[in-house]
Amino acid sequence: MIEQSRIVKYLCACGAQHSDAEDAAQEALTYCIEHQSRLDWPLVIRVAKNKWIDILRKHARETPMEDVCVLTPDKHDHPHLLSCLSRLSTSYREALHERYWLNLSPTEAAQRHGIKVQSQKNKLQRAKRKLRELMAAA
Repeated sequence: MIEQSRIVKYLCACGAQHSDAEDAAQEALTYCIEHQSRLDWPLVIRVAKNKWIDILRKHARETPMEDVCVLTPDKHDHPHLLSCLSRLSTSYREALHERYWLNLSPTEAAQRHGIKVQSQKNKLQRAKRKLRELMAAA
């Protein structure tokens, strides 16, 4: 049996706020019960993560970018990554955040900033290159 509290704890460990984790867990369980003949942990977790991403996207549309916590991996699991991310420019951190944390496509991110899609793709490529350089240097 899959308990909602276990899903909530997992999402909180991934960085979700408790209220968002509860909402995502509830939506995931409801979805899985309605659309699947059986509930298994990997499926429920994948659906819960996707529901959480949807919630983050909704918040991102409602909240100015300056108020969004940009890429917050667990400090105990990824100290080197966190250190390298903090050395990136705000523009690069935002590009990575939108692509890998909010799961926005380059087109969606470009529309959000009012720039060309190719400009967004280039910025994301430069951000990844710089992050790789910082990760390799230390």
